[in-house]
Amino acid sequence: PVYTIPTAEFYDKIETPLLSFRDRLVCDFNKDLVRKLVVEKPDRTYVCDITNRRDEEGQFLWEISKPVQTTADTNAINQIVWDMSFLKIDSYVTKAPADLKPFGLHDPRIKVSVTYEKAAEESPQEQGKKMKEENAGTAAKPKEPLEKIVETRTLLIGNKVKEGDKVSSYGMFADSDLVFEISWPKINNLDAELVPTRILNFERVDVKALTLNYNERTIS
Repeated sequence: PVYTIPTAEFYDKIETPLLSFRDRLVCDFNKDLVRKLVVEKPDRTYVCDITNRRDEEGQFLWEISKPVQTTADTNAINQIVWDMSFLKIDSYVTKAPADLKPFGLHDPRIKVSVTYEKAAEESPQEQGKKMKEENAGTAAKPKEPLEKIVETRTLLIGNKVKEGDKVSSYGMFADSDLVFEISWPKINNLDAELVPTRILNFERVDVKALTLNYNERTIS
């Protein structure tokens, strides 16, 4: 027998189970090849670029050009880069929703754009040609460096899934139509202060004197 069913209802029922089989790894790149990080929030935008300078621990230093020009908090930025370079989500919610407003993704509260380099992959034809040359004993030519490709991915963070502090939020990538849930610890890292908050750095045992100046008196 042949049956007829409402098309929209059919796809809704079959698509949800299929989403659960998708790989939860939604972003994957070499964190050592990241060159730029931009974090947009409602009240400010951070624009950060990596430098060739290193700190005492050997980590590359980052500089912020917006909203102020200063050295960035290396640990905070490295944590964001680490999370983004191997980003696994909690679960998928839906694919290509007609309206992003219920998820808060039409006007995301956080946008994180990471720019990185990656080597161009050789085509199957080029790989086959190399194998034939090697099998035929042809003298190997000096390897030419593969062209570097610069890629930028932008993560959008919308509303919380439910009320509360330590709860997941809805997210999606600007170049994708998949809506997913992302855990609160990762959201917390993305929302970190990137401008260093430490203004003094010295050993307490080296202090020789302390003076406090008030309007009407001084304490030493």
